[in-house]
Amino acid sequence: MSSLVQTLSSVKGVQRVMLVALMMIPLLIVTIGLLPALMILPFLHGGVDQARKLVAQLIIWTRTILKGAGT
Repeated sequence: MSSLVQTLSSVKGVQRVMLVALMMIPLLIVTIGLLPALMILPFLHGGVDQARKLVAQLIIWTRTILKGAGT
C-alpha cells in the first residue's frame, strides 16, 4: 500500500512539472512577441506606462501559471 502512495505522489510531481512546462510555452511565445514593443515603447510619448502595464501583465500570467500548477 505504501508503494502505491509513493507512486501516486511521484506521478503528481511529474504531472505538475509537465503542466508548468506546457503552460510556459504560450507564455514564452507572448513574451518573445512583446520584446519589440518593450524595446520601442519607452521612447514614445506615454509609452513607459504602457510598457509597465505589459510587464505587470506578464508577471501576473507567470504567477498564475505557477500557482495553478501547485508549485
